Amino acid sequence: MTLNKQLWLSIIFVVLLNSTVNLGMLFFSAHNIFKEQLLLKNIDDATSLALILTQADKTQTNIELLMAAKFDTGHYALIELIDKQGDSIVKYTHDEEHIDSPLWFSKLISFNIPTGVAQVSDGWNIFGTLKIASQTSYAMEMLWDKFKQFLVSMVLVAIFMGGIGSALLRFILKPLDKIVYQANSFSQRRFITIKRPWTSDFAKVVDAMNSLATRFKVTVLENNKRLEEARYRSQYDPVTRLPNISAFFTFLESQLNYRDRDGQNALIIHSLANERYDIEAILGDRFNTVFNAFTSDIVQFYESNQSFYTDFKVSRINETDIAVIVTDFIDLTHFTKALEVSDVSSIMLESQQKVATVSTAAVYLKADEPSFSLMDRIDIRLENAQQRDGAFVHDVEALPANKLHVEKSDWPKVFEQVKATLKLKTIELKDVNKKVISYQPVFTCEFYGEEKSLSYVTSTAKRFSQLESLDLLLLEFVIEQLNKNPNASGALLIYQETISNPKALKKFINILNQHQEIVPRLSLELRESSAALHRESFKYFCSLVRPLGVQVGLKRVGKSFSEVADVHEYGLEYIKIDSAYVFDVKNNLTNQTYLRGLCDLAHSLGMDVYADSVLSDDDESILFTLGFDGVARLQQWD
Repeated sequence: MTLNKQLWLSIIFVVLLNSTVNLGMLFFSAHNIFKEQLLLKNIDDATSLALILTQADKTQTNIELLMAAKFDTGHYALIELIDKQGDSIVKYTHDEEHIDSPLWFSKLISFNIPTGVAQVSDGWNIFGTLKIASQTSYAMEMLWDKFKQFLVSMVLVAIFMGGIGSALLRFILKPLDKIVYQANSFSQRRFITIKRPWTSDFAKVVDAMNSLATRFKVTVLENNKRLEEARYRSQYDPVTRLPNISAFFTFLESQLNYRDRDGQNALIIHSLANERYDIEAILGDRFNTVFNAFTSDIVQFYESNQSFYTDFKVSRINETDIAVIVTDFIDLTHFTKALEVSDVSSIMLESQQKVATVSTAAVYLKADEPSFSLMDRIDIRLENAQQRDGAFVHDVEALPANKLHVEKSDWPKVFEQVKATLKLKTIELKDVNKKVISYQPVFTCEFYGEEKSLSYVTSTAKRFSQLESLDLLLLEFVIEQLNKNPNASGALLIYQETISNPKALKKFINILNQHQEIVPRLSLELRESSAALHRESFKYFCSLVRPLGVQVGLKRVGKSFSEVADVHEYGLEYIKIDSAYVFDVKNNLTNQTYLRGLCDLAHSLGMDVYADSVLSDDDESILFTLGFDGVARLQQWD
């Protein structure tokens, strides 16, 4: 029973008890007063009429006239004159008037009032005895009216007091809603803190729960820090704190082996090396400081220009070069123009008298291309760029002919082609017992008579700011497939543009609301990097979809998991580790250590841990040993 109901019952009980006591005291007091007054009236009237009859002529007619006059001018139930023998001389009676009071009330408040008695004399002799009894019906009616008024006032007082009590209780218990919300958040693995209420009793509870959330957050941060430190020692450059060349080739091999074959993905190298001078000799002890600033500018540039790509990985591959792997890259030509006007191309040499040359080379990744072949291609372009004069020089590959070449006006036709030819293939996500946990979708469409991965158009959609429309199309398509397969569950990876666009997000949520019986079998995923860069949008997105029963997870987790602020507040059901971290894990002890710690951290937050695109049985076995809850094997289609 709620406190509000208990309050109402308490108020009703108190008002009823108080009113009953008051009613008993006042009501029966009034009843006794009425009885006393009517008794005195009977006696007085009998005495006065007896005196009149004593002085009057004792003829029958005269006695009847005097008694009738008295009877007609008052409310009497009985006036009777009895002679000395006990016989009635004159008798007038009047039945009690009917009133609306119920029988139980009449019985409870019955008036048993003695009659007024007086002697009538005839000279020195007694003529007879006079009896007078007043009517009690009008007194009964008055008490009944008072009783009804009292009941109405009692109900009004109860409602008034209950209303005031409820309002006061709601005000007092207002912090309780937040406490309940916080407790529910804890049960959903979202360890949030709330503002301390002014009510001292509630404040004690909130302090305890906030302390628990804070300690949990500190634990998460400490575990994150330990994981990152362990990884930094073996896979990161100590100067720039970027992944080193070993980690770079792991990323690159993973990209070439596991990522989409039709997407516009690219490798870019930024270099301070130049054939005309030795930048390390010129800068001397300042080189590490300058190169570190150069690296920061590079990273800042990519973070500030997310419209060019979906995801990126930056690594230091030698003393003077920074390599960047980007996915869903829109256009290298527009990219270099933006880079040329950025702070990256303004590095000063020789006491601020000469500007260093920043060389940039870029090539698109080819399907099934060996990494050494790719590095040869980009090295040739980098050498060509370094032979040119200027503060910013570059040599970038033009968009290959096998990529999608369209203008913005052509996008509606492209979208309709995708919509008309969209197909779904699935990859099974299995647990250690080979039981299917869910299905990961792989979308394809047809262009120029060939089946293409959906990534064939995602770069174009990004360039024309149409990724939201693709997400909405895919959401409806996946829901349709789940509706056709009532025993299946699936996941959908969505873009950051959808959760950060209010109009697109509203349409997205409306679609989910229209299929509430299906969406509990749907999991929605966001890239780890997107969650790190759009923290508030992601948190808001989670608050919208989780009440609908939709599971939420992070995909391509690894590099930025520690940067997803307050990850314990999102209530995520699972994370999917980036294939770069599970690639050849059987031979990578550093990644094994990192993944084991990451599994422990995720499990402490109530999240399951899955691996994407696992290549071999050995890797799968090791991943389950490390604590993974599910594995999706690499799937190749003709």
